[in-house]
Amino acid sequence: MSPMYGNSSVLGDSALELLELLLEKRGIDVIWDRDGKTLLHFAMINEGDCGPKILKKLLESGMNPNVVDKHNKTPLHLASVSLNIENQNISLMRDLLENGGDPNALDEDGWTPVHCAAGDWGEYGYEKLKLLFLFEGDVSINGTDGLTPLHCAILMEENNGSKTRDNTNNDEAKQRIATKKDQINRVQLILDNGGNPNAQNSLGRSPLHLLVIQNGFSDKSDVLQLLLKKGGNPNLLDNKQCAPIHYAADSISETAPEMMKILLEYGGNANLIGGEQGVTPLYLAAKNLGNHGLQLTEILLEHGGNSNAQDNLGRSPVHVVVGINECNVGLDILKLLLKKGGDPNLLDKEEHYAPLHYAADGHKEQGPEKIKILLDNGGDPNLNGGEGGITPLHAACLNSEIHGLTITRILLENGGNPNALDLHKRTPLHLAIQQNKNDQLRLETIKLLLEKGANPNAGDIIGMTPVHYVVIDNRSNTLKLLKLLLEHGGNILQKDDFGTTPHRLTTQIGSKQYCQPENNYEI
Repeated sequence: MSPMYGNSSVLGDSALELLELLLEKRGIDVIWDRDGKTLLHFAMINEGDCGPKILKKLLESGMNPNVVDKHNKTPLHLASVSLNIENQNISLMRDLLENGGDPNALDEDGWTPVHCAAGDWGEYGYEKLKLLFLFEGDVSINGTDGLTPLHCAILMEENNGSKTRDNTNNDEAKQRIATKKDQINRVQLILDNGGNPNAQNSLGRSPLHLLVIQNGFSDKSDVLQLLLKKGGNPNLLDNKQCAPIHYAADSISETAPEMMKILLEYGGNANLIGGEQGVTPLYLAAKNLGNHGLQLTEILLEHGGNSNAQDNLGRSPVHVVVGINECNVGLDILKLLLKKGGDPNLLDKEEHYAPLHYAADGHKEQGPEKIKILLDNGGDPNLNGGEGGITPLHAACLNSEIHGLTITRILLENGGNPNALDLHKRTPLHLAIQQNKNDQLRLETIKLLLEKGANPNAGDIIGMTPVHYVVIDNRSNTLKLLKLLLEHGGNILQKDDFGTTPHRLTTQIGSKQYCQPENNYEI
């Protein structure tokens, strides 16, 4: 830095005299630091009493009030975010504006001094904005990121001034977080000067979107109401096809329920289709893993949320809470959705599964409880679904996880048919033998099915019985399964559609240990 710069930012009373001497000796328009800042830039952050005098002397010397640094920032950009303790920046800004400073000059990011002041987290941001508006500051200009000054005012705490703050006195600046009241005042001021609450940035997000998305644990309800009263649209879709009401439903913030109430009060649509999957806010609330998912679900249902609204894959909120939500309130959300008309037998479009299929096939800890709740609310344990037309009992018999047997037992105790057929005429017994990968669990499941009346001689679409499939199985406990089937009436001489018996299969492709003399079996 040259002596010129040191004297433009020095705090002592001698600064002005030194500057006058240097100005007599040197030109002033060609002197730059490595960031391209000029004397005027440094003068704008001078916190000494002589700051206004230095600024006046530089302007009288012919320096351009809109001179830019390497980032295309003018001295006014710098002053709009400078966070010195005293209110001196206001005076310096006024002097600069009165001498031709442009409140709408664009920096390299398309931001104006109005953007900077709106997002300035110092305590004088509101006063700076008022001053810029007096000199025709424009609230409608979009930066290259699409942000307007109103967006910046909403983001003032989230970005911690990262875009709107010079590095000067950074540590000191961090201690001056703008108060909630100051943010409200800024938002109100921008709106009163023509700020558009529905202006969308490069991601299609309005100030309302940003407020809901960046909502933490501080109460922003008053700012939210202010934006909505001024015409903010709670149903405006961004580039991801999500509206503020979708983001509120998906939020884990403790203030999300209050925000949701306000959005709905001002016209938010509880059944608005959004996102790549075409989901409603109720769908998002149902899968919300935060502590307030249940409360959000209650609020949306009270405002007409449809428990059976289906996404692009045909999944309803009931499907999603069964398939995804394993949080503490997941079971309560499920009960509430069903109480409010959720259909436990609604088939999705992709797999043609009902929520009961999801629960029967699931591997999560809450699976058995979810099965019980669905059955208690009209779930059909014999409903055919999936590409193969399987019932929930078929799905449970395929479930090789720890809760598979428990789920199978619950379904059988609640009317599940052990001899129900899928589209290939397979019974749950067929599928348990063929596709359950857990040997011990498979044995227990088959034993349970047989005790509940499963037919070991039921033929599938090609006439093959469970006994046929066991003898070609060749797994660790296959012989035990074969004996179990025979103990329950399994017939080793029953022919399939090709005339083949299980006994013949053992001699062709089965294990030799299954080739016992026929009279050793009770046929």
